Amino acid sequence: FCGWHAGKCFFSPEQLSNPEFESLQKSLEVGIGQNVTLSCRSTNGSLPINYTFFRGNQNLCPIIPKEDRKPALFNLTISSASDLGEYKCKAVNGIANSSKYSKSLNFTLLDPVSKPVLNTTTSQVKIGQNVNLSCYSENGSSPINYTFFKGRKNVSSRIPRQGKVAAVLNVIINSRSDLGDYKCKAENNIPNTTKYSNSLNFTLAGMCLSYLLLIASDDELLMISACPCKLGYGTQPRSYFYIGLAELDFFILLYIACVCVCVYIYQQIIFMFIFKDFYLNFQLCGIMGGGETTAESDLKLCNYHRH
Repeated sequence: FCGWHAGKCFFSPEQLSNPEFESLQKSLEVGIGQNVTLSCRSTNGSLPINYTFFRGNQNLCPIIPKEDRKPALFNLTISSASDLGEYKCKAVNGIANSSKYSKSLNFTLLDPVSKPVLNTTTSQVKIGQNVNLSCYSENGSSPINYTFFKGRKNVSSRIPRQGKVAAVLNVIINSRSDLGDYKCKAENNIPNTTKYSNSLNFTLAGMCLSYLLLIASDDELLMISACPCKLGYGTQPRSYFYIGLAELDFFILLYIACVCVCVYIYQQIIFMFIFKDFYLNFQLCGIMGGGETTAESDLKLCNYHRH
């Protein structure tokens, strides 16, 4: 500014404005190891202007003089949580008591997601059963985005969650191909920190071991069993159920065939044991031998069995 005194123009220093203070990354959310650039600039005030950066009451660098209106820049690296304090900058020019401070900036630490855990309420399922998969990361800044996979194929869209809340996916077991292999991934706004869960596979519930009747058709197998179709043994009431042959692998079919053969042999042994006296009677009476016996004892035995 020009002031006149005794016919002469005197330039008086211009008062400083409060400096504008910002992060060039725009976002105040930072991760460990991230580089951040801070900018400080006064739009008004006589030049030169000296800038200083602070965290709390700590001076972070020597004075940065600027002969123009360009901002003073300060680079820092977020090495730990202690680097998240309150940041400010100060501008000073040649006017006495002209120091001006900026507004403060506070960074928020982005915590990378931890390896998610994939869980289910049951690992043994039946065809047609509905089951829930849950995916959860213990650590990580919100929001955390979860995605479910079966093999390499996505079976869900991204599921965002705020706070310590698990993502849940409902799965219907329509066939053996739906038994697995399931995984999930978790990610947040920190680049290159995606984590994948353990894999999870379902198994079909075990079938009964005490078959009473097996009737096979072209595409179905009817089983009448003395226990329900579930893993383990029991004395539950007789149950009837169908299992498609497509759901039975070779070894199960082989096992069923062996059971059938064993049951048949067992029945033959029991039959012969019960009716052995009947067979003996036939032999003594000559029916199975093709002639009549002549011994008196044999005739008496024959007459005894006939009566």
